[in-house]
Amino acid sequence: MQKPDDVSSGMASKLRTFLRIFVGVVLLATSTGKLLDNAGFAEVLASYQLFPEHPFLLLGVGLGLSLFELLLALLLLSNRLQRETVSLSLLLHICFTVVAVRTLMVGLELPNCGCFGVFFQRPLTWGTVAEDVVMTFACAALLYLTLKEHRGTSYRYVP
Repeated sequence: MQKPDDVSSGMASKLRTFLRIFVGVVLLATSTGKLLDNAGFAEVLASYQLFPEHPFLLLGVGLGLSLFELLLALLLLSNRLQRETVSLSLLLHICFTVVAVRTLMVGLELPNCGCFGVFFQRPLTWGTVAEDVVMTFACAALLYLTLKEHRGTSYRYVP
């Protein structure tokens, strides 16, 4: 017979795996959509009015953000560097939420939020903010479960 701690530990591990794959697949989809048309994504970034409208700067920011999302997705899906990857994913989704709220609060109307690049265009709405909040909470829960699972382990440099 299993102990209650074993059952809850098993459920936590399954939830952690589900959240890790869920966040990883979402990041993989969003990064792919942006990378397929980086120039279009740069135009979307310009509509947020956060950066100077310099084409090379916007292309660089768009490419950097898309590649960062892709890296996080691949690390999550391969189950590597979990504490760091989940922490960075949480920070990324907090930033997305803050930027979306700021954009709506200043009254900008964006026909494409850019979440999935230019191929799956959706306007920026409070529904988009709700989706960002869900992703933020998913990352926070994943971080909690990851830290709980890795409690007591430390990093050691192995040459």
